[in-house]
Amino acid sequence: MGGAIPCSYSGKNTIHFGKRKAHYCEVAGMNPNGTLVGLLFGNSFSMNIITAVASNQLFKKVINLFISGSEFPAHDDFEEYLMEKMIKPIKPDVIFIVQKYVETHLYETPIDKIQEHEKFKHWTNILKVIENYTSAIIINKEQIKFPYDISTDFIRKKIYDLQVDSRIKNPPPSPNLEAWLAALKCSKCEFFGYREAFCDGEFCNVLDLATGLPLFRDTSHISLLGIRRIKPFIDKAIYKALKICV
Repeated sequence: MGGAIPCSYSGKNTIHFGKRKAHYCEVAGMNPNGTLVGLLFGNSFSMNIITAVASNQLFKKVINLFISGSEFPAHDDFEEYLMEKMIKPIKPDVIFIVQKYVETHLYETPIDKIQEHEKFKHWTNILKVIENYTSAIIINKEQIKFPYDISTDFIRKKIYDLQVDSRIKNPPPSPNLEAWLAALKCSKCEFFGYREAFCDGEFCNVLDLATGLPLFRDTSHISLLGIRRIKPFIDKAIYKALKICV
């Protein structure tokens, strides 16, 4: 599930929240003339794209903090730590909230009831606070989750000399989650989408056409080639949020 820039998640780079462990990673931007600081957090999906963020020419440093399987915001100690120990004191130029959406209320709340939901109100309120400490907030749209592990299937079929599918059916998106994210009141927020990067209509590309190698590491995390594919979409969201014309 990792990104291309290796980070050591040894004891000194972990923060305990009860039985949960947050993993901390800090990398230098790839442009020596970069000036911005980025803060990237969420679950393992945030760590998965750290290369794409750090390789943007604007950044001198990118910090990532994630807990596998967690979700933000969640009214928990991880959220409090992010707000009080990271966001408020660091005041990062760009904040990235990147995660696999796992909470059932995001998928099951009727669209006409979303803005009445207490957790939606918390989302809106916490984004208002975060906006006071950053210039831009980048949020991912719904993740893609395939019915099987793309890389494992690729290896198995290569071993047995079977045909490898380069495209598979696009898992149906959740209209409820789409409506939830679209309804968020956040003037500094911009979104990037996995489907925009990998899918067109009913099908998604799971192999890189140039190399024939997988774009996904498992059922949902992207590979190094997948990172290269989604990078332009993340860059576009960054520039739009910062009102930079390129």
